[in-house]
Amino acid sequence: TIGDMVMTDAGASTQPADQRTAPLGQFTAHGVTFHYAHRVLEDFARDLARGLSGPISAPLDVFVGTHMIGSPPETGRLRLGIQIEHMLDTDLQRMWRIPPRSDRVALATHYDAILDLSLQNRRAYRFLPLDLRRKITFGPHIFPDHDLAARFVDAPPLFVGWKNDRRRMVLEEISRQRPVATLDRKVFGAELDQVLADKGAVLNIHFREGVYSEYPRFLKACLLGKPVLSEPMAAPLVEGLHYLPLDAELTPEVTERVFAALRELAAAYRFRSFLESVLKAGARA
Repeated sequence: TIGDMVMTDAGASTQPADQRTAPLGQFTAHGVTFHYAHRVLEDFARDLARGLSGPISAPLDVFVGTHMIGSPPETGRLRLGIQIEHMLDTDLQRMWRIPPRSDRVALATHYDAILDLSLQNRRAYRFLPLDLRRKITFGPHIFPDHDLAARFVDAPPLFVGWKNDRRRMVLEEISRQRPVATLDRKVFGAELDQVLADKGAVLNIHFREGVYSEYPRFLKACLLGKPVLSEPMAAPLVEGLHYLPLDAELTPEVTERVFAALRELAAAYRFRSFLESVLKAGARA
């Protein structure tokens, strides 16, 4: 659901791209103007911006959550769209809604470049002509260009998100084995950061059965130095290396070990490096 995106899942819109009229908010950081159409997408955008330690080589526009934006406005600069919805999981199971082919064509047509966070979504674009497919990059190219520092706290993990029946059932099972912290209201931005700072980890429970990765939540945890305890997630994330199972015992040593692996992952998927590659490709076009 849309209200459960950041710190939880990518939501699914039920409107065709050309019918969505959500007004866009925006802010600029280090030469990047971020556009968004929902409060939770703004939160993700600001976490992406926090990963830039300085200006990029040329200005560009980043539209976060393309499913809620449709055709982006002209800006006179390169326009990058970030697609965060889960279409397929690792077993090619349909997750939320797969947009009609016309929407997927429009997505690749309207932007100069697309970042789809899910490697598993690649199959959803196979029908596109080669020139449009070349615009799309897959994978979690969202990590900061600065060091990720672990911040261990001897406290329960925190679950944030809408509790559907599946999540309630999993939470009840976990709560019988260990203390779990939850929030009874929506919290975003600096307030959410403050709440998480006092917790031991971020608890990640899938909205529905499947193997997929909730990257907005994962990035938030990384920025705050918190390991993620999760049900199985998709590559390139590896259980026991980049995140821990739900029943894992948290210690300073375990937390440091996870963040050592996360630093290597981040180095391969830096947001800045991806932006520079988009700018370089745009300059050649």
